[in-house]
Amino acid sequence: MKYIITSVIIISFTVAADVFAAMPVVSISSDLTVSVSEDVVDIPVYISGALSNDIGGFILRLDYTDNLSNPRLITIDTLTQGKDVQSGPPTDGMGGKFAIGLIAGFAPKADGLMLIVRLDVSTDFERSDIIFLLNKSRLHTSGFQEIDTSFQSGHLFRPDPLLVTLVYCNVEFSQYPILRWKTEINIDTEAFRIWRREESDSTFTLHSDPIQTTEGFMQGALYTWYDMTADPGKQYQYKLESLCNDGTNEFFEFTLRKHHLPDVNNDHQVNLIDVLMLLKKISDLP
Repeated sequence: MKYIITSVIIISFTVAADVFAAMPVVSISSDLTVSVSEDVVDIPVYISGALSNDIGGFILRLDYTDNLSNPRLITIDTLTQGKDVQSGPPTDGMGGKFAIGLIAGFAPKADGLMLIVRLDVSTDFERSDIIFLLNKSRLHTSGFQEIDTSFQSGHLFRPDPLLVTLVYCNVEFSQYPILRWKTEINIDTEAFRIWRREESDSTFTLHSDPIQTTEGFMQGALYTWYDMTADPGKQYQYKLESLCNDGTNEFFEFTLRKHHLPDVNNDHQVNLIDVLMLLKKISDLP
């Protein structure tokens, strides 16, 4: 009698596992981005719920906007690496721009990265849904029976670029406050302005005329600006404003640097005060 009861328990457990098997999910992230400097993007396709199903193969068909092109299948370090996966543009006129298929032998041993689709990105690209065509996408068992599957499409977009990228933005208090900033990337920024406030003030006020930029796109430059109107003994805080040709702007905080010698060889603006201050600092050294 003891052995009969044990057998019944085992059978009941097996049935429960089959009934509550997780539905496989094939998905693409909804927050994929491509930067303004990139002309190629990788679209990872993930699968979950794979272990509880007999997944022999699959057919996926993707669609996206026309400013994404030249799709290629990447399987290195994915669950389909080493499998006989076929891919290419569909020729049956049923929609989609890229089809991927594996007839048999998939049998993933874990959830994770299923495959990668690599796409070229045009210069005018802004955003696109990466869509699974549901009537043309499926998973099937080793016996070629279709598996009930959830396909979750994704979204790719190009964020609005920063007007300018700064390497640093420093202020040093010496005889006069010296403001230095270095740009790395400049996208349509035509000028900078300096804003200032005393430590006791609650608001910043505009404190300079526009300082014209000299670099072009994807180039950088060094800038130096002296606050000749600062009162000795007072402490100030500064902000740097970048002005774009389309009227938009950005603000950057200056970081206090107490021990920074002027770089007379590289700074964008070098004048007599800079040289004299450097000579004075050198003469004070032991």
